[in-house]
Amino acid sequence: MTNVVADHIELTEDERANRRGPLITKVATFEEARNRSVERVMGGNTIVLPCMVFRQGGRSMVSFVLPLSLMRRHLKFENAPKGGDARQFLNRTIMPDHVSTIKDYLTQNHRRYILPGMTLNSAANVELFQIGEPLGGVAAGFIILSATTLFAVVDGQHRGAAIIGYKKGDRMVAGVLDEVPEIAEDGVTVQLTLEDDLKQLHQDFADAGRTKPSRQTRLRRLICGNRSTSCWVS
Repeated sequence: MTNVVADHIELTEDERANRRGPLITKVATFEEARNRSVERVMGGNTIVLPCMVFRQGGRSMVSFVLPLSLMRRHLKFENAPKGGDARQFLNRTIMPDHVSTIKDYLTQNHRRYILPGMTLNSAANVELFQIGEPLGGVAAGFIILSATTLFAVVDGQHRGAAIIGYKKGDRMVAGVLDEVPEIAEDGVTVQLTLEDDLKQLHQDFADAGRTKPSRQTRLRRLICGNRSTSCWVS
């Protein structure tokens, strides 16, 4: 995908809604980025979050913190149905026991827990204001989340389901947000890819699995302590 990158670009609302791909606008100063982001918020139902723009593997990536309270609004799951062709869906079939393990860990430890970051993707409907040129390969900016902005989950499917709940048959399974509302004030780090190729997203998911630490690492022992039940969060 070729991202739309421009200096001081102005689009009409129709052009902004119908464009193909993310829009990254470079501006000269922090004040200009902030002011132009605030202009977007004035339209209503829009959230502005600080972010970092960088390159990884030859592609533009964006990193930011997503408040858990916004996950229901902006996360999109594409779970393969049981027995379905996983190649046609972004996410594998959801594993209820895995979701339950993560949910139990977060519920029981909601005052002190650790949650690894998620990898999300958005092929469109994302607008960024990048401040100047990258320094050391990284540039600061602001990401605009409108009411229609949706992120597909590349890595973190079961974490997301544990937090916001998921559909199982004809019913909804409650998430941590339903049972521990105060956790909505917390956040999770996001690495956002800007990709419209499903095969590449499948590869990204596989690659993310290869680079995760082993379940037997020291990090897991630090997180889980001597708990008898698994608290691995993946």
